[in-house]
Formats: sequence, structure tokens, C-alpha cells
Amino acid sequence: MTRDELVNNFSFKSSIKALKKNFPFVKDVVPGYDFENDLANYDSFYTIDLIIDGDKFFEMYPDFYNTLWHSLKREYEQNKKVKLSFSEFYKFDEAGNLDLSADELRKDMYALMGKRIKDINKSEVVPEEFQLNRSLYPGYLLFEK
Repeated sequence: MTRDELVNNFSFKSSIKALKKNFPFVKDVVPGYDFENDLANYDSFYTIDLIIDGDKFFEMYPDFYNTLWHSLKREYEQNKKVKLSFSEFYKFDEAGNLDLSADELRKDMYALMGKRIKDINKSEVVPEEFQLNRSLYPGYLLFEK
């Protein structure tokens, strides 16, 4: 499946809609930056990037902003954007220890997309050619002001 085919796929669009509905800070979902290379390397998922309304996200989850490294805060404030790897999306507690509660948010987002694709693939209403044969896996979170 090409980048354009993924963007125009019914299951993909439906997953994006569900993600935006459940997580209002999600502005858009796009094929991953290195989609074509990832497509050749991985056979069970399509990499995607989540474009996040940073102000809305940090308002809902202020701990994430408070625990960002100073260099990332500066980049976000100066350039109005910051890019974080989905697998490295975490925060620290007050003692400076890694706080894995972000794992719950990541798992919820990933599970929602997976459930939506499975539901569509099980549905007899959607023809097989409009179904995704792979899951969607976020590569990056792109926070924008």
C-alpha cells in the first residue's frame, strides 16, 4: 500500500476519526515520515505520525509539559513545535524518576486504533479491498502550537 492509498483508505480514515473523537488534542494523523522505508522493513504495521495540538494537550496533561527537558520546552516555545518519538513518550515524577503513567495513554491510543481496524475488518459492510491488512503504529508525536 502506498502513502496515498493509506491516506485514502476507509479503515485509516475511520481510525483517525475515532482517535480525534476520543483524544481531542489529536489534530491529524499522517503516514510516518519514513513511511516507504518502514513499509519495506515492517510487515505487520504501517507507521504513522500524530500531529498534536500542543497547547490543548499540555492543558489536559500539565505534568507532561512540566517534566519536558528544558531543551524541548525551549524548542516548543521558540519554534512552536516539538517532535517526540512515540516509544519515548514519558514523563518524570517529582523525585525525577521515570513515571510510566504515560504508558497508559500510549496504550489507550494504540488500542483504540487497533480496535477500530479490527472492527472494520470484521464488518461485512466494508469490502475487503477497503480494509487494512496491518495495524497502525505511531512513530512520532508532533506537538504544534
